[in-house]
Amino acid sequence: DTVDGIRYKEVKATTGGNLLSLILNADGAPVFQSSKFSIWPLMCVVAELSPKARHNVDNMILAGVWCGRNKPIMSVFLKAFVEEVHQLSLGGMQHASCWYSLHIWHTFSIHFQTSGVTIKLNNVEVTWKIRVLQVVADLPAKAQLLNQIQFNGNYGCSVSIVA
Repeated sequence: DTVDGIRYKEVKATTGGNLLSLILNADGAPVFQSSKFSIWPLMCVVAELSPKARHNVDNMILAGVWCGRNKPIMSVFLKAFVEEVHQLSLGGMQHASCWYSLHIWHTFSIHFQTSGVTIKLNNVEVTWKIRVLQVVADLPAKAQLLNQIQFNGNYGCSVSIVA
């Protein structure tokens, strides 16, 4: 699993041990079979959850949605997501005055603030750093994400072997 790997442990050590790592999934799908209109959801799951819990729809994060007749321009589609995750990986939001709070039940709250993401559960607060550790995509979506030619096009391979 992701959280058992060497790379995960290296990244976790850089955060002081308080790491919430995201697995990002991007893929496009036609809305109707007879239409060229498509939708591209950008979904995240928290890797620290168990595999069963991580793929429960209640634990998935919808980070963005692109709808249109064309494939998304990834530099535009991913810009806000990349900027926010980058700020959270450094330990804070982009603006020091930004403070968001989400209260679920009476014993659980999440605060996005300058020191990272603070989660309070049963009156115990822990501040976490956010990292995207994996991106999951099929080959057409991978080409789109990397701004490359699709796998079946000329020079569409993302791995080069030089003799």
